[in-house]
Amino acid sequence: MKRMILAIFLVIGMVGSNLAFYTPAIAKTKTVIKLDKKKAFLVYDPNTNKGDSEKIKATVTPAKYQKKLKWKSSNKKIVKVSKKGKITAIAEGNGKPVKITAYIGNVKAVCKVDVMLPCSG
Repeated sequence: MKRMILAIFLVIGMVGSNLAFYTPAIAKTKTVIKLDKKKAFLVYDPNTNKGDSEKIKATVTPAKYQKKLKWKSSNKKIVKVSKKGKITAIAEGNGKPVKITAYIGNVKAVCKVDVMLPCSG
């Protein structure tokens, strides 16, 4: 009986020690966001209170994170952005570009948008 208990402890100890040293290699996947443009120009007409719209396309790698993508505007009073990346000029610009950011957590990509008045002539 003592030999059987000793054998069980040895087997458990061997299995336990093998498990303790087995560490599977886990590859960390880097998330990357790429936009189809880094700069955009929109026109806002104060006479009609209408502004141009344009879509910014974002590609996320790995693709499984595409649905987690969010958008924000640095100045919502000049350019608004939809959940799908459609930007719209809603007021005339102040001379500084509005940053439209696509992000997932700390990973982000930025497109700078200038809003101009229409040419008269």
